[in-house]
Amino acid sequence: MGFLPQRGFVQQGDSDAQYNLAAMYIEGEGSPSYSDTTAAPNWLKKAEKLGLTKSQFSPGAIYSSKDGVSRDAAQAMHWYTKAAEQGSSDAQFNLATMYANENSVSRDYIQAHRWYSIAVNNGHKSAETDRETVTLKMTLEQLLTARKLASEWPIK
Repeated sequence: MGFLPQRGFVQQGDSDAQYNLAAMYIEGEGSPSYSDTTAAPNWLKKAEKLGLTKSQFSPGAIYSSKDGVSRDAAQAMHWYTKAAEQGSSDAQFNLATMYANENSVSRDYIQAHRWYSIAVNNGHKSAETDRETVTLKMTLEQLLTARKLASEWPIK
């Protein structure tokens, strides 16, 4: 479906159309003049408000990149957390990575290990290796806390 038909469904409040329109803005589909990654987060937020859970991951990816909108780690973590809580293993992995990195909002090895563990339990392929890397940086007390938090998480 092209850009113009999407706009009609968007105006009717269709969450899938809002998500698709945001994706078209990000990818520049329809016409080079339609490429507008600054408009994409607004449409993704509207789709999320209508209950479309896949739209929670995309704003996190947009805000954590340097493409189109200003990089905003706090916004990225906010949106990744929303998607992670809905069971997205990719969001769980990205959230863990943000907690593990030195340049994130707040480096927290306990939360990084927790989210990597949850992502592993949800089938994310890369999370186990990164969890092992974080484990080497943790004290025994931190590790035990992280494992407890991960075990209390309802696996979706």
